[in-house]
Amino acid sequence: MKRRSENLSQADVITATNISPRKLERWRQQGLVPIVRQHPRGLGRGRGSIPHEYPPSAIPTIRRLVELHRQFKKKEECRWRLFCERYPVRIARDLADTLDQYRALAKQMKSAEDVATKLLPHVKSAYRRRGNPLRVIFPDLSGDDLLSAATLVICVVLGIRLPLFDEPNPYPFQVFKRAFGLPKEWPLPPGLFDVFSCMHEQIHNALLTASADELQAATAACRLLSSIFDNPENSRRGAIVVAGAPLPWRLIKLFSLIWPLPAVRAATVGLVIFGIRGFKSALGDEAVAAFASIASGMSITWSEP
Repeated sequence: MKRRSENLSQADVITATNISPRKLERWRQQGLVPIVRQHPRGLGRGRGSIPHEYPPSAIPTIRRLVELHRQFKKKEECRWRLFCERYPVRIARDLADTLDQYRALAKQMKSAEDVATKLLPHVKSAYRRRGNPLRVIFPDLSGDDLLSAATLVICVVLGIRLPLFDEPNPYPFQVFKRAFGLPKEWPLPPGLFDVFSCMHEQIHNALLTASADELQAATAACRLLSSIFDNPENSRRGAIVVAGAPLPWRLIKLFSLIWPLPAVRAATVGLVIFGIRGFKSALGDEAVAAFASIASGMSITWSEP
């Protein structure tokens, strides 16, 4: 009998992709494989089973996911790659959950030792496949100075104000200024650790209430950023060009350093959505066209040093 719709059954998907039923079920529950609808319990084969229908896009999504899973074992990394490559993957709710997890972990940090022993292991897992990007980006810093700089950057991003940073010019900030060529006399800005912390609720809410159009715009922005920041070894050669003017090298290096953190990626998507809403509120419907015009004026160039 000819099917009335283009929707696919589980058997169709398994036949087309050669994926196991168990893996398909796991990826579906994780939101990595799109579904059309869920039938009422008890209408499928077997007691209590819940058969699902899948859209045709599930086939290329699964095939790409199989490729990504060979390279990236963590589902968060596979999800991010699918998102940036415009596959229909669940993303907003999972990014909001990621922010909550890091937020809860950040509240446990009371000292630099806590950061080194409880937080940095989570951070290092994001860099495992990249070797040592800190060494690539800052080849002149010693191991201790690299740790100090990383501690400062991570604490700023996660809003962790350690007693160490109560001084006007703590050592990690001295290392940071030296690494980026900033004036030695600059004091540590007092509100530096409150910026992202105060915006957490707004970013979190933006993710949970994101529309399909807003996520599409965020995908375009993150795809552009990932093309540079996912390759820290090239951060000294690539340049983001806006209206013919390249962004500063040091800014690119900094974002290459923190970009692999899941919390940073989640916050980036939330900030893009938050920014789009503010843009629309100020400019109305024409904001979308204006945003597209800005995006079209951006490009990435690669030149040998």
